[in-house]
Amino acid sequence: MCKKTKTKLLKRKTIISMLTENPDIDLSPAQATQAFGLSMMTVAEESTLAPTEYHSLRFVEFLDMIGRAAQLKFDDTPMDHITPFPKKLYIVMEALLKAAELNPSMPDDESATESESDDEY
Repeated sequence: MCKKTKTKLLKRKTIISMLTENPDIDLSPAQATQAFGLSMMTVAEESTLAPTEYHSLRFVEFLDMIGRAAQLKFDDTPMDHITPFPKKLYIVMEALLKAAELNPSMPDDESATESESDDEY
């Protein structure tokens, strides 16, 4: 029998506030809700878990939501087509980390392209 671990969840209201009230992210409530909703994974046991799962995100879902928020922030703006996605992602991550009083750092280009994976794939 598998031992269940207690998963930390981030509530929907908190996430929407993070994305709409931070002036460096500045998503509309509709955009923040879209990022939240699209990042949610399928709930296997809807009858028992739905009340909790549909109003919060797990860590991996939160990471997905950050990427979606980064894309939505730049949609239909002049910066959309000239800013690469990693830079968009960095801008949103920087804003989130600064709100948590942490200092982000952008990796240099060489370390970002290094990989330990095989070239065969």
